[in-house]
Order: sequence, then C-alpha cells, then structure tokens
Amino acid sequence: MLNGGVSERQKVTALVCQGLSVCQRGTASAPVAREATHMLGTLEKAQRVLDLYSPARPEWGVGEVARECGWPPSSTHLLLSSLAHTGLLHRTVAGRYRLGFKLHRLSQILLHNTPWREVVAGELRALCAQTGETTYAAALDGAHLVTVAAFQGAHRHALAPAQLSEEPPLHASATGKVLLAFRTAWGHPLPRRLGRLTPHTITTRAALSAELDEVRARGVAFSLEEAALEVCSVAAPVHNHRRAWGSGPPFA
Repeated sequence: MLNGGVSERQKVTALVCQGLSVCQRGTASAPVAREATHMLGTLEKAQRVLDLYSPARPEWGVGEVARECGWPPSSTHLLLSSLAHTGLLHRTVAGRYRLGFKLHRLSQILLHNTPWREVVAGELRALCAQTGETTYAAALDGAHLVTVAAFQGAHRHALAPAQLSEEPPLHASATGKVLLAFRTAWGHPLPRRLGRLTPHTITTRAALSAELDEVRARGVAFSLEEAALEVCSVAAPVHNHRRAWGSGPPFA
C-alpha cells in the first residue's frame, strides 16, 4: 500500500478512468469506472497467463491454465484465443499454447534501445576474458530476473548463457540478492516464498533480511551453492555517477 493506503491497483484504475472520461465526454462516472476495472482486470489476467511460462513449462493447455489460475475453462479459452490472435501466444496444431514470436520481437526492440546495454556488455566481455568465468547483467522485472547481456567463460565448468534463462529465485542467486537488497531498502517487501534448492539455501525471512543488510553494507552479494551445488556467484549493483539507479529498471 502506498500514499495513505491507496493501492497500486486503485491508482492505475483511477488513471484509466481519467483517460476514459476524456474519451467519453458526458458518460456517467459509474459506467466509466466499471469499464476501467474490467480493462485492468483483463490486463492482469493476461499478465498472469504470460507469467506461467518458464523453461520448464514452455507449453500450456486451456484446462491446465484454468486449473492453475482458478478460472472457468470457457473464459480461459477465450483469453488464450485472444492472446494468440494478438501474437503474444501461439496455438499449436494440438490446440495447446506457447509464447508467440511477437514477444521475441518486442524483447529485441527493448534490448537494442536500452541505453546502458552496450556499455555494460563491453565491461562484461573484458571481465569474462580476465577471469575465465561466465559474466552477465540482469534486470529486475517484478519477481523475476531478466538477463540482458551475457558472455560464457572459457573453462569447462563455466555456465553457458543459455542456462541463465533458468535463473534461480531471487533469494538464492547473487544477482537476485543484490537487487533485493536495494529494492527492500525502498520499502518493497521480501519475497513470500523462500523455497529450498540446496542445503545452503536461505529459507527464512529473518535470515534473508540479515543477509540483505550485509549486502547493502559491503556493496556486493554472494551465492555459495545456494542455487545449485558446486555453483557459486558474486554480483554487484550498477549505479550511475550519483550512486543511484539510472534510467530503466535496476540491474546488476
């Protein structure tokens, strides 16, 4: 909750109402509010569907989505069909749904128009050559990490960039911890679920909070076999010259 108890959803609904009111002069406020709420609800449902996809689950059926989200199969089918019509999803010959190539096209536009990506890529390339380790930069997108640049290390145990698409939860990775450390400092809550991936994974909110305090104090985060056994990593936040986040999402 922000600004005296007004939620983000309420603020977005108010903005949509304001926009609809401008477009619909003379329309009663109640119908406008209902339309705004319906529009926002549809967008939230579409986002929930897209968030279901992962490297482990690249394909979903109507019934599976309906059960996972607790929606009626009929409305779920309509939503998935609409997303496929827009190109955000692709319907297979078997009637199941995969992510659509429009998302790839949009992601390429985003990456090629991210002002700091080329600068960061040069530093990552040099660090990779110097250490022989895989280096990458990732941005925070809600509760997920999105890799924006990566270079594979030279030694045989180095992670391949393709493996980074299976980024572990924020609390188990060095990059996730360093981004959580600064996000929680701004008042954002800790993740609700702290699943155990190895015997070394932090699984309590108290332990994670203490770890993030240390990250803020020393300026770097470590993951010591917390996401996978025999895999360790270190991460640091990328600030601008004022030691604040620059334009765009926080990244490390």
